[in-house]
Amino acid sequence: MHLRLRSTLQLPCLAFALLLSGPLQAATPKPGNAAPGFKLPELIRNASTVDLRDLRGKVVLVDFWASWCPPCRKTLPQLGHLRVRNPALAVLAISVDEDRGKALDFLRPRDTAMVFLHDSKRSAAADYDLGGMPSLYLVDKKGALRFRHDGYTEGDVKKIEAEVKILMEET
Repeated sequence: MHLRLRSTLQLPCLAFALLLSGPLQAATPKPGNAAPGFKLPELIRNASTVDLRDLRGKVVLVDFWASWCPPCRKTLPQLGHLRVRNPALAVLAISVDEDRGKALDFLRPRDTAMVFLHDSKRSAAADYDLGGMPSLYLVDKKGALRFRHDGYTEGDVKKIEAEVKILMEET
């Protein structure tokens, strides 16, 4: 797990993650264990839902973000480019905004190479025990959590892409 606070802009994002870490929360998911499942509505097409279990057999990048998170403005476009470079990678970008409209407004100029989901009740976020914002997880083809990264600094996407390539080569 990588937690880096490089700027004061990340402090509100970390504060949000700490709010989710209450005593009723599930234990922190550990790499190697099954990734916590979720079934969430698509943010853009609210009528559709995505179930993580349906993506077995694919490497899945799960990224939790929010419209009020300044580092998320940098990571989402980079994750879209990562998806374009790795077409077999499934990228699920999960908004934890309560207000769907704020999340949609945030996305209007953003890359659409990934699937955007909405976790307004923050149930999936709680299951993943976010350590910062954004928080990113890689799930292997068998559904196991293999990598976690919290926060954002320059160069993070290169490290994440290296992890993606390792998982993509596994059978």
